[in-house]
Amino acid sequence: MSQKRENETLENILKRLEQPGLSLYEETRLYEALTKHVNPTTGKRWTIKDIAQHLGKPYAHVRNRWALMMPFRAAVVDERGKIRRRMGLTVEERLALLRGEKSVGKLTRRALGEEDRPETPLQASRSSIPLRDMQRLFDESHEDNVERRRAIAECMGLALTQAVREAQIRKANHHEECQRE
Repeated sequence: MSQKRENETLENILKRLEQPGLSLYEETRLYEALTKHVNPTTGKRWTIKDIAQHLGKPYAHVRNRWALMMPFRAAVVDERGKIRRRMGLTVEERLALLRGEKSVGKLTRRALGEEDRPETPLQASRSSIPLRDMQRLFDESHEDNVERRRAIAECMGLALTQAVREAQIRKANHHEECQRE
């Protein structure tokens, strides 16, 4: 790819990442694409840390979203007998996430090959809440209840401002659907 085309592609990815209302899928694909380009500031490929700093987002948010696009690799025992842990997500797991059937946090840990933490009795009583349910809780929370909305946004891995923008888009989309019916 020519340098000019590389720069145009990079600019398009960065502009798209700064636009409100990206779906989880779009956001993860853009982070993945960005890591394949050279950061003009460092002269090296973009790192998760570079992306987070450039976009002003928490490192954990970018890392967790990026991890969801890691290619699947099954756990194997290498030639020296060392166990290489499972990494990435299967197609079925990605689809379950996009349908809101699995939580981002649980699948992020799975994608990164982190063992699911053993549950304490208190944790067992708090089962994971699917993303669509978290979005509904956020949407139903009154705008004046900032602390509640901030806590729900954090559970979804979003800054409050981004969660508000996404809620506005969901509301507009819902309104359009109702108009069609």
